[in-house]
Amino acid sequence: MASDDRSGVGATGNGVVPREPEGGPGPAESPSAEEKRAALEQVLKSAHFERADQLRSFLRYVCDMELAGRGPELNEHLIGVEALGRPPGYSTTDDSSVRRCAHTLRLKLEEAYSSDLAGARVRIELPRGGYQPRFHFAETAAPAKTGRAATGFGLAWLLAAFALGALAGASVLWFWPRPKDAKLDPIVAEAWGPMARPGAKPLICLSAPPHYGILAYPEGPLPPKVVPLPDALDVTSWWIRHYPLPPGHRLATHITSGPIRLGEVFGLVSALRTLDRLGVEAEVVAEKYVMLPALRGRNLLLFGNPEYSHATAKLLERVPWTVAYDVSYRDRVVRSNAGAADRVFTPTRDEQGAVTGALGLITVLPSEGASDGAPLGTVIISCTSAAGCQAAVEFLSSPSSLKDLRARLGDQGRAGFPPAYQVVIQSPVFQSAQVTPGNYVAHVVFRP
Repeated sequence: MASDDRSGVGATGNGVVPREPEGGPGPAESPSAEEKRAALEQVLKSAHFERADQLRSFLRYVCDMELAGRGPELNEHLIGVEALGRPPGYSTTDDSSVRRCAHTLRLKLEEAYSSDLAGARVRIELPRGGYQPRFHFAETAAPAKTGRAATGFGLAWLLAAFALGALAGASVLWFWPRPKDAKLDPIVAEAWGPMARPGAKPLICLSAPPHYGILAYPEGPLPPKVVPLPDALDVTSWWIRHYPLPPGHRLATHITSGPIRLGEVFGLVSALRTLDRLGVEAEVVAEKYVMLPALRGRNLLLFGNPEYSHATAKLLERVPWTVAYDVSYRDRVVRSNAGAADRVFTPTRDEQGAVTGALGLITVLPSEGASDGAPLGTVIISCTSAAGCQAAVEFLSSPSSLKDLRARLGDQGRAGFPPAYQVVIQSPVFQSAQVTPGNYVAHVVFRP
């Protein structure tokens, strides 16, 4: 394998100095208060914001302030405390969550108004360099769409519930019919490559680390393979803070290999939605129910880390970067397979050790074993924690993120997306849940 490593670090929105946006529409061009409120509710109910609780809170707060005539008062610290729940004494220098959230909100609004809300008459903009939103009429209003924006929430949570329930117990084969109005920016199809071809029928394969399941049981005999928690794993006080513990019950545990982590579930939902809008039917299966040879000769989207996925371990052996636990950092990192010290990317944590910035690793490879000569593609989604996997798929589904990546590849003299490359992304984690596409950190192009 020969590597052409010209990776770089991209801007993520840090260091923006808030200021009031210049200019704005004149009184005759400004929508009414009722129209502005309706535009806000339309965005909050759209498919692009259905799971983005932090972005929804951010947008609702700044718009409510603007509608109350207090838009000029908006600043980074106020939004952090009032919208994102930061403590009053927090430092905006040390905590860039508001800047990151504003950066992501701008991208989400752009994507929403270019797809689901393309027919919106009144639109919301968050001008760069400030936090005061601007409401304005669309220059040209396309016929309003129906269906997708209204049903996106139900679709996403139907898929999530399906994945959580079915993947925990058995292999899942599922073909989701595509909608009639599945329009998507062409760059998404370009980035997804062979998977976006009509009839590609990619296989989405999910792997999961083993878990110890903990439940409360009454005194008396326990079910087979369930044992009381040993003293070293006494989590009763923690359990009581989060879950009910009826009187006379104690905690017991069992090992299981079934549950898919929530970040991967949300990543699966995003992948299925993207393929759905590309007009592509996908097949979903848990890795533990398939043999490695069955993954060859397919367009493959694989969720997994080398530590618990045989397929991922095999495929990442021959690429520049991998995900692994590093004893020197005492953390799971993205690092060079060759052991180069300058190729280590670490997640960020707060003083209590909670993850505040999860890493995702996207690996794109050509697949082996095409029977009809048509090109096949493999995409591997790995992460330092489950939130990073969700962020990686969101990155691959975001036209703005993909355009930025293609521009970086273009700066290296490459036309479009190469057949083999890796991208490291990082995404802020809010209260143990990731809600935004990952921000570009670095990439590498190589010959497989």
